[in-house]
Amino acid sequence: MLSASSKSSHFNNSVESVVQSINDFRMRWRVPGIAIGVSCRGEQEFYCSGFSDIERSLPFSPRTVIPIGSVTKPFIAHAVSLMVSKGLLEWEVPITDYIKGLRFADQEIQAKASLADFLSMRTGLDGYKEWQTFEGGDSDELKAFISRIPRTGVFRESYIYSGLSFAIAAMVLHEVSDRSWTEILEAELFRANDMQDHGFSWKEALETQSTSKGYICKESEWTELVLSPTEQHLVRPDCTLCMSTRDLLKWTGILRSNVAFKKMTTPHVLTHFPDIPLDFWPESYGLGWGCRTYRGHSMAYHRGSERGFRSLVAILPESEIAIAILSNCDRNLLIHLLLNQFLDALLNHSYIPWEPVFEAYSKQIMG
Repeated sequence: MLSASSKSSHFNNSVESVVQSINDFRMRWRVPGIAIGVSCRGEQEFYCSGFSDIERSLPFSPRTVIPIGSVTKPFIAHAVSLMVSKGLLEWEVPITDYIKGLRFADQEIQAKASLADFLSMRTGLDGYKEWQTFEGGDSDELKAFISRIPRTGVFRESYIYSGLSFAIAAMVLHEVSDRSWTEILEAELFRANDMQDHGFSWKEALETQSTSKGYICKESEWTELVLSPTEQHLVRPDCTLCMSTRDLLKWTGILRSNVAFKKMTTPHVLTHFPDIPLDFWPESYGLGWGCRTYRGHSMAYHRGSERGFRSLVAILPESEIAIAILSNCDRNLLIHLLLNQFLDALLNHSYIPWEPVFEAYSKQIMG
């Protein structure tokens, strides 16, 4: 099953060839459902294949909502940019100027670390594992937690991936605006731009009536993954936003017109990821975005994973291309494979047989 909108002028025969292969890709990679939104020079297309609910045979559509995981992070950076544009925040001011009583274990972070540092994950602050299990609910508990986290990297030189940095940015947003990050995004991004398909937790997403079930493939069978009540209610600024492909693609258009986007996607710190022949590892990270070149074209992107779901957003500003992909299967690389396939077609690149490359890497990392 494959559904698509009508063909437009920028979507050439190479793109049509990729589109006709989506269903085969999906079946080979054992993914129940997938939606791909593509914007090219102002024209948009959506391609959907498979099901959001296997048991009820419900189709996966552009309005199907899933948890987007770490793609939540650039939304926090966007919220910060909105407050910067209002003059309430500055990128380079130490955040301790904004939050009284906030203390870090490291004095250099205490004295110098700014929003740009935290949103580019270049402070050297660690706390990844600790943040994964942190269950505190109020500001005082979070401040006490932050004060115990050590610096393990070099300030403004080391890239250390941690959702804690975005929780700290969310604290700053609340301090200067007296609104939570969810309230800022709801009022100034989602409602202002008619973005209706979202929830700040899985519980909220379920209220949209268009959510997808999440699955994992074991022994060639799809098994539904059910979130616990605690996971369903969780609202965190680094990972819990839920959205549709339609609204993610709409967001990319809003971003490209944002004067702060160039700064947000300017490389801030090298990431030093493994040297492997795949084009989804960032070369640098800046203000919530992974940054790299894809076959000579500048690209900003982020991918997300939640149990039972995978998501990806990529923007090539100079080429006027944006792609959003959502799928409802755990631990698969299909979203990356399709990103490369679509980019090669839209950019008229020479053919690269990406599937064997991703298959080999999938076996390497997943067994």
